[in-house]
Amino acid sequence: MSDRKALLQVALGQRPADIYISGGRLVNVWTAEVLTGVGVAVAGDRIAYVGPDTGMIGQETTVIDATGSYLVPGYIDAHAHVDTFLSPAAIQAALLPLGTTTLLSYTDDICSAVGPLGLEYMLTATEGMGLGFYFALPPACPSFPGVEGPDLFPVELVTRWAGHPRIRSLGEIPPWGRILAGDREMLAKMQAMTGAGKRVDGHTTGARYGQLNALAASGVSSCHEALRASEVLERIRLGLYVMLRHGSVRQDLPDLAPALLANPGLDTSAVMLTPDFMSPDDIADRGYLNYPLEEAVRLGIPPLAALRMVTVNAARYLRLEEEVGVIAPGRRADILLLPSLTEFRPWLVIVGGQIVARDGEMLLPQPEAGMAPGFSLVPLWQGGWTSIPEDYFVPRVAGVNNGPASVPAIHLRSKTITTSRTVEVLMRDGLIRAGCEGYLILAAPTAPERYPVTCFLSGFGGQVGGVAASYGVGSGKLLVLGASPQDMRQAFLRLVEMGGGMVIVHDGEVRAEFVLPIGGIQAAVGLSDLAASFQQAKRVLAELGCRLQDPIFSIHFLSLTAMPFIRITPYGVFDIRKQSIIYP
Repeated sequence: MSDRKALLQVALGQRPADIYISGGRLVNVWTAEVLTGVGVAVAGDRIAYVGPDTGMIGQETTVIDATGSYLVPGYIDAHAHVDTFLSPAAIQAALLPLGTTTLLSYTDDICSAVGPLGLEYMLTATEGMGLGFYFALPPACPSFPGVEGPDLFPVELVTRWAGHPRIRSLGEIPPWGRILAGDREMLAKMQAMTGAGKRVDGHTTGARYGQLNALAASGVSSCHEALRASEVLERIRLGLYVMLRHGSVRQDLPDLAPALLANPGLDTSAVMLTPDFMSPDDIADRGYLNYPLEEAVRLGIPPLAALRMVTVNAARYLRLEEEVGVIAPGRRADILLLPSLTEFRPWLVIVGGQIVARDGEMLLPQPEAGMAPGFSLVPLWQGGWTSIPEDYFVPRVAGVNNGPASVPAIHLRSKTITTSRTVEVLMRDGLIRAGCEGYLILAAPTAPERYPVTCFLSGFGGQVGGVAASYGVGSGKLLVLGASPQDMRQAFLRLVEMGGGMVIVHDGEVRAEFVLPIGGIQAAVGLSDLAASFQQAKRVLAELGCRLQDPIFSIHFLSLTAMPFIRITPYGVFDIRKQSIIYP
């Protein structure tokens, strides 16, 4: 940690800098200028001086020749979901070489999986890391307590953690209908955070203009769910910050960029870029914040405007602008050297005054990509699964042994959006004998002594025997799907044996799997290993007829009760519009 006296002395040329960067073109995101003839002096972990003087260069100063390069602040993602799949150590090793030096991560998935200990784990595991990890508290864990189970992160915990310096927001809040309905618990959580000077991150998909007004009035600070250019403008004009999303979930920039391009005089200081979520294989292939940056510039957004969206704008949103987001004296020395203003993968990355990556490779030793010492994150679902009945995943219809019956089916309309269908089946002796041909069975196990909630699934494609997964978003629970109850059972028991992850079984053979032993939702391996496992699982599912672009991710969302229109939960099939269990 740099002391202010040392920074003062370096700035005055009374003490040598640790690092001096010369010859580059400095992108001043504070003023939206590109400056030449400017050097940057670093003392300890902070910037001491920005200007033409070189008097602080001493014999021990590391001088970096940045001729031909652009100096930009480290990238900031103000809306990240990095509590699933990769451990914090693996995230750092993956993202720092790509230029992301600060992020705010949501914690609803890890807390859904293991309870409030998940937040403590993320804070402890990231303490002192080069990558600046900040966090949001989970506002709805699950989205609809009482219907989906108890609130794992109640008002008391939000109040307790609201003042923590690395907690910057509450969010995101997909069930915004609860806010409009005056839900006492939700409003109390929001009040606790705004009272502590923190943000409230929205998720306002489908909200009409009047509803957006009400949400903004209630304390919601931002939204990343604009799907059209008009929705971007609506949100900005109501004083909301807007994150333009372009990542693994959705690639929205082609639809959103016209909001800025058609209004060249628009102040974009409330606009940010975010991938929202990038899967391990997408990070390995496309990168991270460089991906939306490159797309924004390709679409015509000026490079300086795009860079401000991932630096100073994001820093201001997180109320960290005195710490990061700009290359200026006193700020943390997070500096990237770019080859051009159209190529956003840095060739050199400086974090906290240390050169940490060059040409995409980490230079410093990194902690192992596993669980932080002192923690044992056991998923809430673990225990008692050593033996389950042979017919555990055979679908049943409550109250009907013989004759016709109606069973709901969840239809995957897209990667994340579902609609409801009804399957008319014929029952005999308590078993379905006909009517479900072409559908997969979808089950949400809760306990070995109870048969799971089952329904049907369409739109997945193919007739894979059995797929078991432990990373259902928003629930931290178990999901099993397939055409064969026997293969489903085998996949599920293997999943339990591994402690979490994903298993694909077909015709009695395990065809692919990856292990998520940390709380059932994080891997103990690095990016490249997990990305390879993802690709293998996708290849196997494609060979078995799955038509989805990213089936791993589609499974991830089948239990998220805050997204349209129908989802499975451990307690039954949930209708989002009715906000109630509709089956059984």
